[in-house]
Amino acid sequence: MSFFFPILMLFTFSYSVVILLHWYGWTKKSKIIIPIQAEGISVLVAFRNEAKNLPACMQSLRNLHCAALPHEFIFVDDHSDDHSVEVFHQSQFAKAKLLQLTESSGKKAAISMGVKAAQFPYIIILDADSTVPPGWLESMLLSAVNGGFKALGGLVKYKEEEGFLNRFLNIEMCSLMGITAGGINSRFPVLANGTNFLFRRDAFLAVNGYAGDTFASGDDVFLLQKIAQKFGAKSIGFNSESSALVLTQAPINFKELLHQRVRWAGKSKGYRPLAKTLTIFIGLYNVVMALVILSALFFPYLIPFVLAMFICKMMMDAVLTVPVLSRTQQQHLLPYLPVVALVYPFYILLTALATLVLKPEWKGRAIK
Repeated sequence: MSFFFPILMLFTFSYSVVILLHWYGWTKKSKIIIPIQAEGISVLVAFRNEAKNLPACMQSLRNLHCAALPHEFIFVDDHSDDHSVEVFHQSQFAKAKLLQLTESSGKKAAISMGVKAAQFPYIIILDADSTVPPGWLESMLLSAVNGGFKALGGLVKYKEEEGFLNRFLNIEMCSLMGITAGGINSRFPVLANGTNFLFRRDAFLAVNGYAGDTFASGDDVFLLQKIAQKFGAKSIGFNSESSALVLTQAPINFKELLHQRVRWAGKSKGYRPLAKTLTIFIGLYNVVMALVILSALFFPYLIPFVLAMFICKMMMDAVLTVPVLSRTQQQHLLPYLPVVALVYPFYILLTALATLVLKPEWKGRAIK
């Protein structure tokens, strides 16, 4: 018992330092966006079986305020077996063109096809189950141009729905956004979100796109890491303005969530050393906390350790998450923070166990 408490406290202190470093990165001011003559941008939407979500996505793109910006919309179909292609044609979206994969498959192949067809130097990828605000494209492009970035991330939140799961996931997303932005602004980019990720076409080609990447997912993170490795961390930026906030569809049930998280965990094997270390550390801390909580049910002397860890973790998570909740106008989720802080370690533990036995699927397709 005498040595157990110092070890847990050292672990908790290290976790707190990691979170505070990312919070500091989040607080760094974005560059002032000054309207300039942009070079043009291609919006790339790779999709598979998105007949239900395509209309809303395309309508939001129609509503963009970007008439002064040279732009195009490229949709790439990844062998959809629903009515996605018919929905695209029925939309009569004159500015959008459709490409279809034939020999290859997967989101990375779809993005690569879109990049090859793009006519503008900047490319931004968006998921078909996402919608964007009117000022999104201009905000992202001008932020990238003014910052001289080779790649740029942006804010993402889940579309709000009823139920605890959606509230839980939106709080988790805010935490992930804080880590993403904090890491990028502190010059150690680790994460990105593939439904709001911009990059220069020449940078994509310079790193050979996804060549050598054997993971089915990770189209965002692996590209981010390759660009950072070749051009340096200063070549990566993040737009934390609400004008660039993308709404995307959350997993609709726990089974879908578990498959998604197992896919995410699987791609972490291909992370660069810094990203892998950070991912393992945060995951391990949550697993240890879950195990300590369970142990306290049988060994009451652990209760003070559990309370100390829980209070410290909840405070640190709030420091990082609350500013993002505010920026994304989700302050109504603040009362759920203590509950999420208690549930989250068990959620991570369950995900870790699921990676050992679950074979993840995506859109009816097995993921290796």
